[in-house]
Amino acid sequence: MKVSEERRATQKVAKRGVKVHGIIIEVLATIIVIATIALSFYACRNMHYDEKPLKKTYKVGYEEKQVTLDDGTVLNLGRLN
Repeated sequence: MKVSEERRATQKVAKRGVKVHGIIIEVLATIIVIATIALSFYACRNMHYDEKPLKKTYKVGYEEKQVTLDDGTVLNLGRLN
């Protein structure tokens, strides 16, 4: 009788451990998904941050000009037509 009681107790502990591991995996997966979504929004925003102001600038009548300095540096600037 003692062996089967010990086995049952061991099985309960093992089942509890599996549940805890499952919860930990779900929490980590959720954190990874949230971080991926946040990073995607951040990257997209950084790649397209200048489109709205540039459209407004063109709409007002400015056009983009480039000037190359003596050291090879290229400057972009906006000038009125």
